[in-house]
Amino acid sequence: MNRTETLNLFLSHAPALHIALLRVYSSYCLEVEITGQPYRALVLARSRDFWLQRIHLHRTRPTLVICYQHDTCLPCAALALDQLPRSTRYRYLARMKAFMQNRAGRPLVA
Repeated sequence: MNRTETLNLFLSHAPALHIALLRVYSSYCLEVEITGQPYRALVLARSRDFWLQRIHLHRTRPTLVICYQHDTCLPCAALALDQLPRSTRYRYLARMKAFMQNRAGRPLVA
């Protein structure tokens, strides 16, 4: 699972987790609210990417890491999406793949 798929899985699952999206800073940097507490969240495929991409050296560090697979220790809170129940995970992955497929017909022009 890559970073884009992790972001799509999070966005499709956020209402069920009662997570509100407050602001989008960049493609993978968001401000979310969980139980009234705002977090500056960073979306990663695996939590070890936090160390591999040297995010711990950035000036503004995230207070929450949203990852698909949590496989290392982090200096901030982490939300792992692979801990979803098996049936829920498959349902959301199927929905996400359906959204990523273009439907036949005229392209949508905004």
